[in-house]
Amino acid sequence: MKRHNKSKIVIMQALGVGNSFRNLPWWMRYVRHWTYMKHSYDDHDLVDQEVRQAGVRYVLPRPPFLTNGKAGPVRIFGDAGDGVSTLAMVSRKSVANFLLDACEREDWDMSTPVIAS
Repeated sequence: MKRHNKSKIVIMQALGVGNSFRNLPWWMRYVRHWTYMKHSYDDHDLVDQEVRQAGVRYVLPRPPFLTNGKAGPVRIFGDAGDGVSTLAMVSRKSVANFLLDACEREDWDMSTPVIAS
């Protein structure tokens, strides 16, 4: 990134990565640890660590379940997802809009916001 003069990275993660694990529904904690999804989440955790150590500005949004609905506003539940519902969802289009906003704005720099509808 530094070689290409880029100082910010935005990477979509998932609810349950890093410090948001405690707000993952209990049954998803089971799925996260005991199914093939373990590998994906382990990779997300490694990306989280790598980006934090890279010395660049970052935003690592963590949406819960994705839907195919229309784009709409998102609510932000902090870096750990405190208060997010166990049945929280967000549309892919809403997440895409948030990712673009995160690239263009500085509101969420150096954070891992849990987002949902």
